[in-house]
Amino acid sequence: MKSDFPLLKKILYFVLSILFIVGIFVYNYRFEIVDNVADTLGNNPLAVKRTMADGDVVTNFHYNLRPERNDIGFIRVTNLRTGPPGSTGIPVNFLLTNEGDSNDFPSIRLVMQTRAGRQTREIIIGPREYVHAEKFEKQTVEIMVSPRSEEFNFTVQPFYPPKL
Repeated sequence: MKSDFPLLKKILYFVLSILFIVGIFVYNYRFEIVDNVADTLGNNPLAVKRTMADGDVVTNFHYNLRPERNDIGFIRVTNLRTGPPGSTGIPVNFLLTNEGDSNDFPSIRLVMQTRAGRQTREIIIGPREYVHAEKFEKQTVEIMVSPRSEEFNFTVQPFYPPKL
C-alpha cells in the first residue's frame, strides 16, 4: 500500500536534511559562535573583531604574537614607596607582580628626573642585583638609590633586555 501523504513525506525529508546540514555547521563552528555571542552580549571591548571593511584583502590581516616567556605586558609595579634617607642612599620599595605564568624576574630601570620632569639618568638593575624569591608571583623589592642634588622624581620600569 502506498503512502497516503507523499508530499508531506517529501517536505519532512527536506526539513530534516536542512536541519542536519545546519547541525553539522553549528557543530563545526561552535567555539567561534559561542565566542562571538559571549563577546557581543558581554560588551567585551578587547574582543577580536572578525570583520573586514569594504575593499580589505585577506593579506591585510596580521597578528601580534606575544612571547611565550618573559612578556613584560604581564608585569606590574605597584605600592611604590621611599624610606627615610640613610648614609648609603634612599631605600625604594615597590611590589612587583607577575600576572602571567612563565615570566622570569625582570630587570628594573629607574628613570631619575629633575623637579621640572627632565630626565637626568637611568639606573639599570638586573634581577641578580636585587633580592627575590625563587618563583616569581608577587615580590616586594627594595633598592637603594643615591640621588644627585638635582634629582627629585623617579619612575620604576620593569623590562626584559633584548636577546642577542
